[in-house]
Amino acid sequence: MRRLFLPAALVAAILGFGAPALAATTTDIPPALQAAIRAGNGNAIQQAITALSGGNPVQSAALAALTIAAAEQLLATDASVAVAVAAAAMQVVNGMTTQASAESSVETVVTTAARIFTNPAVQQASPTATAELATATMQAAATSNNTTLIGAVAVSAVATAEAMLTKDPTAALTLAGAVVTAMAATQVTAADSQTVLTTAARIVVSPAASQVAPNVVASVTNTIQTATANAGNQSTGNNSEKQNETKQNTNNFDTIKSGKEETQFRAGSAT
Repeated sequence: MRRLFLPAALVAAILGFGAPALAATTTDIPPALQAAIRAGNGNAIQQAITALSGGNPVQSAALAALTIAAAEQLLATDASVAVAVAAAAMQVVNGMTTQASAESSVETVVTTAARIFTNPAVQQASPTATAELATATMQAAATSNNTTLIGAVAVSAVATAEAMLTKDPTAALTLAGAVVTAMAATQVTAADSQTVLTTAARIVVSPAASQVAPNVVASVTNTIQTATANAGNQSTGNNSEKQNETKQNTNNFDTIKSGKEETQFRAGSAT
C-alpha cells in the first residue's frame, strides 16, 4: 500500500501541535520523529530513532543529524525545546558503539550542537541543560579522530562555561572540568590547548565560582593542574613547541591564581 506523506505544516495542524512547522530542509523527517521533536521529548526522540534505524548506526547517526538540524531551527521560537532536542540527538551519537561507520553524520551533529550551546538565548533559557549539552558534545568530539574538531569544540565549550558563570556557577565549573579532562586525552594544537587551560583557570578563580561551589573549584583546579603536568610529561627534548606551551599554561594559571590571592589579601587588609 502506498503511504501518503503530508506536508509538515499540515501534520502539525492535524495533530494540534502549537510549535511552528519545521523548515523545508527537514520535512523528510519521519512523522513519529517530527512529533517527538515538536514536543521536545528527549526519550521519545531516542526511541523513535532506535525504532526507525533498526539498530543500524549509519541510519541512527543520519536521523540524529536531521534531529539536531531541526533543533537549530527551533532556536528562534523556543530555546528550551531546542536544547532538549539537541541533547537527545547527542545521546544517540554518544550511545553508538562506534562512530567510525557514520563519521560524517556524527561530525554534523557535533558541529551543530556546538552552534546551539554557544547561542546566548539557549544559555539564558536553560543554563544547566546547555552545560550538559556542551559536555556531551565534547565527549562525542573527543572520540573522533578529527583533532581540528576536538580543538574547536573544546574552545567553544570552555567559552560557554565562562559565559555561564553568573547564571549557573556549578554547571559552568563542571563543564570546564569536563572539557579539560576530555581535551587532555587527545592531541590538539598548542593554541587550542592554551586557550582552553587559560579560560578554565579564569573560571576557577572567579568570585562567582569560589563563593558558590568551593569543592567543585578545588576539583577542577586539580584537573587543570594535572592536565598541564601531563602535557609537560609528554614533552620530549626535541619538542620545544610542546614544552613552551606547557610552560605558558603553567605561567598563565599561576598568574591568574596569584592575582586572585592578591585581591583577596587586599580585601582582607581593608577590613
